[in-house]
Formats: sequence, structure tokens, C-alpha cells
Amino acid sequence: MSRPDAALVGVATAWSRLDRALGRLTDDAARAPSQLPGWTRAHVVAHVWGNAEGFVAMVTAAADGRVGVQYPGGVEGRGRDIAGRAALPLDVIVDGARASEAALTDAWDLMPADAWDQPSAFFGGTQPVAVTALARWREIVVHHVDLDAGLEPEDVPADYHDADADWLAEYRPDWTAASR
Repeated sequence: MSRPDAALVGVATAWSRLDRALGRLTDDAARAPSQLPGWTRAHVVAHVWGNAEGFVAMVTAAADGRVGVQYPGGVEGRGRDIAGRAALPLDVIVDGARASEAALTDAWDLMPADAWDQPSAFFGGTQPVAVTALARWREIVVHHVDLDAGLEPEDVPADYHDADADWLAEYRPDWTAASR
């Protein structure tokens, strides 16, 4: 599998858009509900932070020829991590999300060309580490909408819709209709 350049560009563009929204978020707004049931906006940002860290671990392991695990603590550990981080001050959560995104970009940049097909352990099973690029793009776009901070389903870029059409059809079919 080759380097997923189109998805990596999509991640960078989506992250820039999300990062601008994070810069406008206030601590009061962060404690308000998101579009995800039971999650505040702070939970969403905390998840975006932890997701990038999980992908850093996977990419770093793949670069070393090992199988990386997205969330070593499983579903329960992921949930505890999100809840704990969501309770932190907003500036700490946003700084963590920004630092983890930068670390992920660096990990992808350092990835050996022949390692993109190295297996990695996602929640849904083992897949090539190259999948982290599309999965991260998805996490940023979907959770930007979930953040309820300015991005609506009809604003989701067409290139993302095209790249992740199967996932969207299964998990967010209403978005496909809203964007076309």
C-alpha cells in the first residue's frame, strides 16, 4: 500500500478548519452539550485529542515493524480517558489536541515508504496503518460537526464525501442527502 497522500491532505485541511473553531470556543461553550448524546463539546475535543494519540502509537509502531494498538485500554480505557480529559480546563484540552495532531503529522512524515501496509489494531480489527489517514480525516470532520461549532453536514467538503462514501452511507446517510 502506498502513502495515502490525498487523505493526508484532507486531514491537514480539515484540521485547519477545526483548529480555527477551537480557537473561538469559550470555556462556557465547551461545557455545553455537543451533538453527541451525553457528551459536551469538551468531551468531543478530548476525544479528538486521544484519537490522534492512538494513531501516533499505531503509526510509530508500524514504522518499527510492530503492530500498534489504537486504544490499549480498550473501550473502557478510551471512555475513562475522554471523561478525565473533558474535565480539564479548555485551554489544556485544546493544547493537547493541537500537540497530538502535530505529533501525528510528524509520525506520518517519518513513516518509511514500505511500511504503510504494516498491520495495526483498530477497534474494528486489524487493517493497514495507511487507513489511519482516512480514519483521522473522518474523526476530524465528523467530530467538527458533532462539536456544534459552525460546521454543518451540508458544509462537509465533497472530497471527504467522495473518499469516505461507504462509511457515510452506513453511519451518516442523512449527511449524503444534505450535501448534494
